[in-house]
Amino acid sequence: MTDHHEESAGSGRLGDLVARRHSSRMFLSDRPVATALLEEAVTLAMRAPSNSNSQPWEMYLVTGDRRDQLVAALLAAADERPPRLESA
Repeated sequence: MTDHHEESAGSGRLGDLVARRHSSRMFLSDRPVATALLEEAVTLAMRAPSNSNSQPWEMYLVTGDRRDQLVAALLAAADERPPRLESA
């Protein structure tokens, strides 16, 4: 029987994935993301575990004029109701 605890926490495939992850803080907003890339990302995300396999997600792809209208509506709503920050 193999002892799975022999490897160090940072070794192996999972360690490699975690070490290579990053957060993008800047992106090119004037260049649309290819639909095929979005589909691949969603397909991979759907394989992520969910609580009790409930798979609670719903996704919508909004492009063009409808996207612009949605962005404008969300920004207007954020301006009308800024977040409340409680003081410590």
